Amino acid sequence: MITLITVKNPFKTDREIKQISYIPGQTLLGYAAPETMGFEEEEFVVTHNGEIVEPEKYNQITPGPEDYIAVCPVISGGDDVGKDIARAVALIAVTIV
Repeated sequence: MITLITVKNPFKTDREIKQISYIPGQTLLGYAAPETMGFEEEEFVVTHNGEIVEPEKYNQITPGPEDYIAVCPVISGGDDVGKDIARAVALIAVTIV
C-alpha cells in the first residue's frame, strides 16, 4: 500500500490521508493525478518520501509499495518570488505530516 497525503490548505492542519493500492510501474504523477485534477503543474507540489519532486520528474519516478506521496497546493502571487515562498511553506506543511 502507498500512503497518499493530500494537504488541502498549507496554512491549516486539514489533510486527507489515504492508503491506496500499489501498482507496479505506476509513476508518481499517476498516483498524484486524481488529487491535482484542474490544477496546472506550478499550482501544486508533490513530495515523495519527504523530498520535493520537480515537476519534470513526476513521470520518471516510480514509487515503491510502502512509499509516501504528499500533494500540497502552492499559494502564490504573480511573481516567481511568491512561488519560492509558497514552495517553502508547502515543504513545511508536508514535513509536519
